[in-house]
Amino acid sequence: MLNFLITDAEFTGLIKTLRCLKEDVRLIGFCSSSDCAHKVMLDKLYVAPEYNSPNYIDYVCDVAVSEKIDFIIPVVTLSLEIMAASKAEIERRTSAKVLISSEDDIRIMNDKARLSEAVTNKKFITDYKIATNKTELTKAVVSVENPVIKPVRGENAEGFLRVVDNRIYTESVFAGKASHLVSREVLDFLPDDYTFSVPRMVMPYLPGNEWDVDLCCHNGKVKAASVRRNLDMFGGLSAMSETTPN
Repeated sequence: MLNFLITDAEFTGLIKTLRCLKEDVRLIGFCSSSDCAHKVMLDKLYVAPEYNSPNYIDYVCDVAVSEKIDFIIPVVTLSLEIMAASKAEIERRTSAKVLISSEDDIRIMNDKARLSEAVTNKKFITDYKIATNKTELTKAVVSVENPVIKPVRGENAEGFLRVVDNRIYTESVFAGKASHLVSREVLDFLPDDYTFSVPRMVMPYLPGNEWDVDLCCHNGKVKAASVRRNLDMFGGLSAMSETTPN
């Protein structure tokens, strides 16, 4: 019997994959609510504190010890840096192995600007500009055709804004559909000395199908890949997806 701890019980694709292992598995998952619908796919559910809580690592270790966990699989994107930094401590305090990349690699992957800079084959990277304040942002928006604005760190479309004509923006506001829209006129109202706590990336809007690719790697080499086409989105989350042949 292999005992797995998954730090996000809503990652159904991972849960299904682990159930396909030849070995008998027992799946423990973290969730923010005891009413989580995904608990029916698990053997046990824990309502865990937020990943940035001071006692989060202690909580992970306590659960790993009490449940005799063999492998811990961190999932929540913004928690990966904390988990990678605490990997040695967690493995020292428990008998579990933390399946995670290096902290340095994760910090690059979690930063859209650093990741774009690190990619060696630039033909796959859309032209972009980085803005840290209002002046840089307004200049970038003017210089990019059909621009969108997004924080360099974040997930699930948090902070994503598409820059549209002011008439379209105004009509969308009164229709209650402007949550991810902004106009240049609105940006002009930012204080002249406004500085972003998280830099913004400005790049062209890319319509069309959205794809997700999950990779299993070892020593820098891809061992397996799962490719999914997102059929419907809810906010920045996949509401419906289809697994396709590689």
